[in-house]
Amino acid sequence: MPKAPKYELPGNFYKIMQKGDFEEIKAVFQDPAMLKYLVKSKKSTNNPLFWGSPCTEIYKWFVEQGFDINMKGALDEMPIHYHARAGETNIEGIILAGADIEAKYRDFYTPLQYAAKNRFP
Repeated sequence: MPKAPKYELPGNFYKIMQKGDFEEIKAVFQDPAMLKYLVKSKKSTNNPLFWGSPCTEIYKWFVEQGFDINMKGALDEMPIHYHARAGETNIEGIILAGADIEAKYRDFYTPLQYAAKNRFP
């Protein structure tokens, strides 16, 4: 039996997310087989919730497609921790999509504590 194909986000996905065009971002996931594969993937690099975007509503759409907003990545970091530590200015989208704002990272910091520690708004 042939192996199922493996999918990855395109190499320019960061740029697409940064542009913040909702329709362009959704177009990346138009292949149902790719979407299903990425949703089931345990790799945080395949979870678009770890990628920042000025498009607030895209995070809710990702959750509606089945991506886990509280998935732990390779370093036990959830998307909200990643965005708070990186100083993302649009963390609102992650919060509105249902991220656990009380979740503690392995150093026991919550996302709010990261933002305060790093002096991000």
